[in-house]
Amino acid sequence: MKAVGPRKPILGRTVKVNRTALQAIRDALAAAVARVLAKAGPKAAAHVRAELVANEAEIAAASDGGAGIIKSLLLRFDWSQWDDQLHAAVLPQIIAAHAQGAEEGMAALGAAADREAVSADAIKYAEARGAELVGKRRLADGTLVDNPNGKYVISNATREMIRDHVVSGLKAGNSPYEIEKSIQKHYAFSDARAETIARTETGFAYNRGQVGGYRAAGCPMVEVIDGDYDDECAQADGQVWTLERAEDEPLEHPNCTRTFAGIPTGFQEE
Repeated sequence: MKAVGPRKPILGRTVKVNRTALQAIRDALAAAVARVLAKAGPKAAAHVRAELVANEAEIAAASDGGAGIIKSLLLRFDWSQWDDQLHAAVLPQIIAAHAQGAEEGMAALGAAADREAVSADAIKYAEARGAELVGKRRLADGTLVDNPNGKYVISNATREMIRDHVVSGLKAGNSPYEIEKSIQKHYAFSDARAETIARTETGFAYNRGQVGGYRAAGCPMVEVIDGDYDDECAQADGQVWTLERAEDEPLEHPNCTRTFAGIPTGFQEE
């Protein structure tokens, strides 16, 4: 059964989101990520072409179509500069989205926001999330170290996309030069992907901030407002969650439109 859209929350009102401000944050984040991707694409493509030429005989003799070799050659590409640029690009907008979510979450429950505390929480979240996106985690002393959990690492996902693309290109008989050109136009480095990343990360940050705002206002539970895209979202729509669960599941998938309505202490559904 396909979801038909989020329903009205049990509080009897919609969640008030300044969508103009949030869209501006999302647009700025998309533009920043797009600039990083645009710089990385030609460099990654040139690296792949050079490696394909240098390892042509070995790839041709491989029983797996060269997939294993291609994975290794992609790992030899220096992603560190790209990661640094990406980390710097996402931080300001993630901070802004988190802070907006916190302030609007508190306002929804009639609580005045402590701007200094909201800002500190937003920066803390953004630093942790930004580190996750480039395969790092921040220790208590502020040091960045490698994160063994690569679930959210953008460069890891990019490598997987390009590896599959290169293997398919070789099977189709494309030359290293043709593959280089096609990589430059690949979704992995496109404005469309930058938009998806921006929409998703803005949603993550806003919802985590919103939940933090509810917590600061003394709100113990939230109702999920979801259901735009798939069965999982539709099933979550209308459920009452703890703040901890909402923090763990701020979105269901990329481009998810989930948000939360705070349920004040003592509220009884009619």
